[in-house]
Amino acid sequence: MAKLQWQSPPPNLYDRGVSLGVVYFEDDTVSPWVGLINVTLNPSFDANEVFFEGQNVANSQTREETNAEIECYTYPPDIFEKKAKAFIYQTGYGDSFKVHILYNPTFWLDSRSYTTYSDSPEIATFTISLSAIPNQIWGYAPTSYIILDGVDDDGTG
Repeated sequence: MAKLQWQSPPPNLYDRGVSLGVVYFEDDTVSPWVGLINVTLNPSFDANEVFFEGQNVANSQTREETNAEIECYTYPPDIFEKKAKAFIYQTGYGDSFKVHILYNPTFWLDSRSYTTYSDSPEIATFTISLSAIPNQIWGYAPTSYIILDGVDDDGTG
């Protein structure tokens, strides 16, 4: 049997930060998303149980939809007025990056945060929610969320 060896993780392979958000609309216009703070993904799954002679013999999951919450200082004004084709943003990954694509998102304003006046004022933030229903992509299972990895095969950017 092989002996397990605990080592430190490979250098520079960690997720960090969110930046460069953009929304593509069905009318072929594009709006940059300035002021992104955080994107929290909440994909939902449907559990499928397989029974044979009264016994559960297998479980599988199918992705239902992708939900997300976006915390931001500002947002593109068009996102509530126009139908979006895609919301795309970038996250850091070590010395490189990942590009996240959410197809056919629907946006709505979820909340806005205000704090009391003080000697060190804070900028008010918005929480925008989105929901994206999976589309069929030829040769793959239906999805509404794709990650493009900017890291090369040798681990460099």
